[in-house]
Amino acid sequence: MSRYLWMKVTFDEYQFPIEIADSVHELARLTGAKVQNIRCCVSKLEHGKSKRSHWVRVRMEEEEDEDY
Repeated sequence: MSRYLWMKVTFDEYQFPIEIADSVHELARLTGAKVQNIRCCVSKLEHGKSKRSHWVRVRMEEEEDEDY
């Protein structure tokens, strides 16, 4: 199962994290931005309509415990 981290990052080539949250709603609360604005920017970035954004979504894969 996977989950996403939502981040506000610097608007340069390095994209250093400024704020990190488990949900888009939490990120909006932390930064004062609107949820829809964050989602719109992330969507444009992921679909190639924008090259850079202050907002990114990162997929985190959860590792499964294996019994030996």
